[in-house]
Amino acid sequence: MMNGHMGSFINGYGYSGPSGFTQFGMMPYFNSSTLIFLVLIAIGVYFLMKNQFLPKADSGNIQSIEAEEMAKLRYARGEITLDEFQQILKSIKS
Repeated sequence: MMNGHMGSFINGYGYSGPSGFTQFGMMPYFNSSTLIFLVLIAIGVYFLMKNQFLPKADSGNIQSIEAEEMAKLRYARGEITLDEFQQILKSIKS
């Protein structure tokens, strides 16, 4: 009765033996830590692929936006006149 149809419970291995395969043949045996590890790898691959396909920000565009904001602040503080402010905006956009 030790080696019946469903396998045996030898050395506490249950239906899977020391080879790491289950009673279903070549299907490998995964425990919870292996499953968590594979899920973490899948999440990492997802984020890598997501970041790879996002459009890259244009650094020149970011700098011009920052320059416009700085000009607006200077105008709001009264450091520059309206003509100077408009001239700065015109030179940034060209």
